Amino acid sequence: MKSTDQLPEKLPAVNPGEAPEKDLQTRSIEKVLRLLDALKSLGLEEYPGFCTRISKATSYSKSRVSDILSGKAPLNSRFVKAVCAVFGTNEEYILQGTGEMNVLVNRAKSVHGKDSSIREAVTVLESMTEPDRCKAVAMLKAMWKTFNQETTRNAPCK
Repeated sequence: MKSTDQLPEKLPAVNPGEAPEKDLQTRSIEKVLRLLDALKSLGLEEYPGFCTRISKATSYSKSRVSDILSGKAPLNSRFVKAVCAVFGTNEEYILQGTGEMNVLVNRAKSVHGKDSSIREAVTVLESMTEPDRCKAVAMLKAMWKTFNQETTRNAPCK
């Protein structure tokens, strides 16, 4: 613990009733924590291979991913965009803390009333526990990716 003689001479001015603005490092840590929470909500857990999986998916080096997620390197918007594009997390949630963690939730809500099969899928997903729902969404995304690859391979040449 620091003694009082080590404190800065002048503290930043704060108006009565206002909380002091969070420093840059604290906001950066909060963004990393939101990113980790969003990835966990999709079924990605922090285990050996976690950084490797993100690295392969985003084309960032494993060490850079590790440095960003541990707070050793700054979390930049380019990295956030890459992760959000690959894993379907919500950039607004990561950077600002607003909105849904998962972009698929927003998409499902927007078409929820338009298609009975989507309504049925959303109803099933809503009835699941969050961990099961996250796993189901991750499985759907993997199936969709496989389906798109198969469709592309079997498409007639133009």
